[in-house]
Amino acid sequence: MSGILIDDKKLKAYLESKYFSRFNPEVEKGVFKALWKFVFRLTDERCEKNRAINYSALTLLYGRNPTQFQAQVEADRDYFSTIATGGSPPVCLIHFLSRSAGIYRSLADHAKTGSARDMCKFLSLLTG
Repeated sequence: MSGILIDDKKLKAYLESKYFSRFNPEVEKGVFKALWKFVFRLTDERCEKNRAINYSALTLLYGRNPTQFQAQVEADRDYFSTIATGGSPPVCLIHFLSRSAGIYRSLADHAKTGSARDMCKFLSLLTG
């Protein structure tokens, strides 16, 4: 599917037409939680292979109702603050948090510290 849906604009139109327009708030929350797990918590081969498309779907879903999802993260802070410590999940999280400051404020302190540490590592790689 990721080869067919080249950019976020096409992916958004596809997801909106096929799924998002049919979701009620509870289904949205369930899908948001599942995508969060696939993007930020799991590191198996299947998740690595699909991380980019799942990340795009997560950001598009979040963009539909940021207030709802921020409240969801606050209500289940422990779940959403458990993030994989290696590989691409921390990099994806940093990118997501750079666009979603409200989510950062909702995370537990240990997740914020880990995110800050990962950001420093990421920046040192860029500036080499």
